[in-house]
Amino acid sequence: MSTTTTTANASSISALKAAKKQLRAEIDAKLGELSGNEVARQSKQVHQQLFALTEFRQARRVGLYLSLPSEVDTIAIVEHCFAQGKAVFVPKYRPKSRLMEFVQLHSMADYEALPIEPKWKIKQPDPADDSRPEALSTGGLDVLLVPGVAFTTAGLRLGHGMGYFDRWQAQCAATADITQPVTIGLALRQQIVADVPVSELDVRIHKVIFPQDD
Repeated sequence: MSTTTTTANASSISALKAAKKQLRAEIDAKLGELSGNEVARQSKQVHQQLFALTEFRQARRVGLYLSLPSEVDTIAIVEHCFAQGKAVFVPKYRPKSRLMEFVQLHSMADYEALPIEPKWKIKQPDPADDSRPEALSTGGLDVLLVPGVAFTTAGLRLGHGMGYFDRWQAQCAATADITQPVTIGLALRQQIVADVPVSELDVRIHKVIFPQDD
């Protein structure tokens, strides 16, 4: 590879990172203006659409993230899944390697007992606890709910920049003889944009659900 090509590639990568950083800042500013009541109102609309979705209703094994205050609330989805007899899997992050596993959550009492992780201040399974069943080694997932900062209606997604979900989806796709999940993004209206800067490592998701009113 020539020096000119290398320089051009580096410039392109730098421009992509800058575009992603700018879009994250724009969306974060919009989300920062929302009240807790507004997030809850939009979350309920997203829940109604999700619970009516055939793929979700038929799913027996659901992977989902545990939401931040500025995201569509997923704790109500965890409760709904348990009420419907679905198996629930949530992320267990390994920050040093930037890898993530989906491990089984057994009940709402199990959720309440989870420790608070220090960076994002949300509950997550203890990274040192290897006793929980893991999704890829136990058959895969039927549905995966994917977080993001911004989405397009066509399934392009801007994450928080750590690449956990993209890497996990690539790992899942490369794992033989398991169920490959329908991937669904959950978004507030402020997170829907016309376009998202992406690279070949950014995985497009199948569906995006967001409130349909103004």
